[in-house]
Amino acid sequence: MIKSKADPFRVVEFGTGKTLLNSVPTALFLLFLGLSVLAFLDVRGNRGAIAAGILIVVGCAWIGYALYRKKYPAKPMLTLNTQGIQFRMVALKEFFIPWAEVQAVVIHDIRTLYPSPKVTRFVVFRDVTAVRIPKTFYDQHIHVDSLIMRGPGWKTNFIEEGDYVDVALHHELFAVGPEEMRDAVLTRWRRFGRLHNSPAVIISPAVAARRTRWQLFRLPEMPASLASKFSTGLTLVLVAGILFALSNLLGFWQADYQRDARAKQQEWRSQQEKWKLEDQRSRDEQRKKDAEWDEFWKRNRL
Repeated sequence: MIKSKADPFRVVEFGTGKTLLNSVPTALFLLFLGLSVLAFLDVRGNRGAIAAGILIVVGCAWIGYALYRKKYPAKPMLTLNTQGIQFRMVALKEFFIPWAEVQAVVIHDIRTLYPSPKVTRFVVFRDVTAVRIPKTFYDQHIHVDSLIMRGPGWKTNFIEEGDYVDVALHHELFAVGPEEMRDAVLTRWRRFGRLHNSPAVIISPAVAARRTRWQLFRLPEMPASLASKFSTGLTLVLVAGILFALSNLLGFWQADYQRDARAKQQEWRSQQEKWKLEDQRSRDEQRKKDAEWDEFWKRNRL
C-alpha cells in the first residue's frame, strides 16, 4: 500500500539539507562578487584582494558543503513517527516526546531579541507549530542546566506556559511551509495522542511588534511553482555572471579600460625593471672602482 503524506503511519523526517540548497544563490552571489572585484577592480596586492579571496573561498566552501549534504544527508533533526517526536539538537542532545505527552498543538508568533550595534530590535518567527507538554516532562527529559550550553536562543525553542512548556518546531529551519509542518504534527497527534477531544489547534496571542528577518535573497510571495522557477532563474543568472567574471579574470576577453590599464601597468613595470638594471649597473661600477682604489693603496703602501 502506498502511504500518502496524510497517512499517520508514515514516518516523516525533516533535515536542513533543503535549507542548505535554498541558500546556494547566496553563496553564488558571494562567489560572483569576489570574482568581479578581482576581475574588474584594481585591487591586486592590497586588502581588497584579500577580501575578494575570502568571499571566493566562503562561496566555494558553502556550495561544496550544500552539494555534499545533498548526496550524503545528515541525520534528520526532526522525526515524526507513530510513537512520537524525535528531536536532535546538534552537538547538544537528543530527546523524544511521546504523543501521549502532547497536551495540545499550538501556533506561535515567537519574538526574540536581535542584537545590533545601532539598536536592539526584535525578530519574529511567524506561525510556528509547537507541541505543548507538561513542564515535569520537560524538566526530566529535555532541560539543560548549563546556561552556556543552552545558549541565547533556548527560549525561542522552549516557551514556558505555566505548568506546561511549548516545544517549537521551526518550519523555516527545514525550508518547509508552516502548513506542512502543522499538518504533519496534527495528523499523527490526532491518531496516536490520548486527548482526542481537545481542540485541534490553539492559536497563541499574536505579538504586538512584528519585524521580519532581513534576507539577502528573499523571494516575494508567489505560488510554489512560480517561486521555484524564480529561484532557478536567479541561480542561472548568478552562474552566468560567475562565468562572465571568470572568463575576464582568465584573460579570455578584456574591456577597453582594462586593456589600457594593463598596458600602463606593463609600461610601469618595464620602467621599474629598467631602473632596477641601471641601479644594479651603478652598484657594480661602484664596487669595481672601490676594488681598484683598494688595490692602488695596497701597492703604494708597499
